[in-house]
Amino acid sequence: MKTSMVIVVYNKWCGDSYTCQFLKNTKCPPDFVLVIDNSTKPIDNESYCKENNWMYHSMQGNAGLTKAYNAALSILKDMTDVIVWADDDTHFPDLYFELLQNYIKQNQNASVFLPIVKSNNTIISPCIFSTKEMIIADSIDKLADKEISAINSGMAVKMSLYNNYCYDEKYFLDYVDHDFMRWCRLNSKDFCIMEDVNLEQTFFAQGTASKKAKRIRFNIYKKDYARFQRKCGLGWFKIIEQLLKKFIYEQFISD
Repeated sequence: MKTSMVIVVYNKWCGDSYTCQFLKNTKCPPDFVLVIDNSTKPIDNESYCKENNWMYHSMQGNAGLTKAYNAALSILKDMTDVIVWADDDTHFPDLYFELLQNYIKQNQNASVFLPIVKSNNTIISPCIFSTKEMIIADSIDKLADKEISAINSGMAVKMSLYNNYCYDEKYFLDYVDHDFMRWCRLNSKDFCIMEDVNLEQTFFAQGTASKKAKRIRFNIYKKDYARFQRKCGLGWFKIIEQLLKKFIYEQFISD
């Protein structure tokens, strides 16, 4: 099966991206690489992609994650069988695509393939679905018989699934992956956890951000959080309560 990787970059040169470095050096590359650029600064990622025979598409500014994903789906629609979503700051194992192909062959009924994603030695994906927050599982065994969710980093999806799904563009950045996983559960799509495929995810250091930057980030988060929780049936009182707790923690406690 033909595989593609999509990397969404934001105000970063591809040469500084862990994911792009992996793709340049891996001995088992995908058939296609597509960089979707959400940058708001003049960064010449297009030339970098041409040098590496990758496809490049600029969103002409930060259009948000869901619009970037839907643009990628339109570009790759008739080119690939499996699409792998990636952030620009994920460490992939060199044999990722070889291992993925093996899992696809062994689990032909599965539509979604989930790697083990860690951050600071803690498994952050897959995780246990909850309306208040996603609950981190101490081990993969604890995911058994649970409603699971996952983040997009390294997630592989059969392109045929997108015949009936496109990303909800009312989300901008947060809960895009969890909304997708919720849809998959509601529509009885099979998941496969790739237990020996381990990724390391690095995150923006929220604790070092200014209060102004935190407020800007919170204003994005609150809209996406509210939309997701309303879809899950949570009432407005609980939504506002959870958002207020998060705001107070980030503005007055986390420093």
